[in-house]
Amino acid sequence: AYTLSRTERVYSCGLRPADYDQTHVLNFVLQVRLPWHLMVGARFLLQTGRPVTIVDPNNLEAATRNNTRLPNYYQLDFRIDREWIFKKWALSVFLEVVNLTYSQSVIGLTYPTDPDTGITRYDMPQLNGFNWILPSVGVRGRF
Repeated sequence: AYTLSRTERVYSCGLRPADYDQTHVLNFVLQVRLPWHLMVGARFLLQTGRPVTIVDPNNLEAATRNNTRLPNYYQLDFRIDREWIFKKWALSVFLEVVNLTYSQSVIGLTYPTDPDTGITRYDMPQLNGFNWILPSVGVRGRF
């Protein structure tokens, strides 16, 4: 699935991308049934980073809103299932790893403060985010 979308707003600086605009979102899913009641699947996600405002330290008043974007985000998920079928019920076990690529989720920008002077350093924007991975194991019974 692919989504092409553009969200814009009129700010005091003119027509700019809205705060949560994501122009491109791509989801690709592949699932294969294997012998021995195995099911293997993967999902790839790619999305455009959100717009943010980088402040010009030489002209703090004239910053154009949402003048750049956070980095694009990509993620790869993997899942394997095994099912045992009995006369009146079935049991399945799965192993799933979300964000197998250990990609960083960037939330926004921060500007550090100089510890000696207490002045905010607008010339040194830093990405504010975290890397994550979520493995899980599960069991499901059905009748």
